[in-house]
Amino acid sequence: MDHDFSPMVTEQLVAMFERDVRLGVDTLVEIGYDPTAFEWMIEEFGAVGATRRVVLDPTPSFGLWRLKDRGLLAHSVEISTLLPWYAPLFDEAVRDAAWRKLELLGVDVRAEVAKVGSPLVGEV
Repeated sequence: MDHDFSPMVTEQLVAMFERDVRLGVDTLVEIGYDPTAFEWMIEEFGAVGATRRVVLDPTPSFGLWRLKDRGLLAHSVEISTLLPWYAPLFDEAVRDAAWRKLELLGVDVRAEVAKVGSPLVGEV
């Protein structure tokens, strides 16, 4: 697993992120996309490490295109990296890459991030 976390990172935060990423994977399956490669990456590198790899790849994934087409960007790892409560998990390079990738797809990034509600504390 990749562990280059700030002191603000807790096991609970990582577990919350893992849960949200797995919900996103479930959403991809529900809309007919098979995220097998991403699931393998999660098993190999953890949700944070897999997300870093996907976001830093300059090419938008087909899964991201599918989520955008279905109006489900809140389930994308790109949006997740930009959520304030997950900020400690990702450095500026990852957040910048996510922002640029979303803009490349014509996304109003601020509006999409604003649509995502805060997680319930202690839910994990």
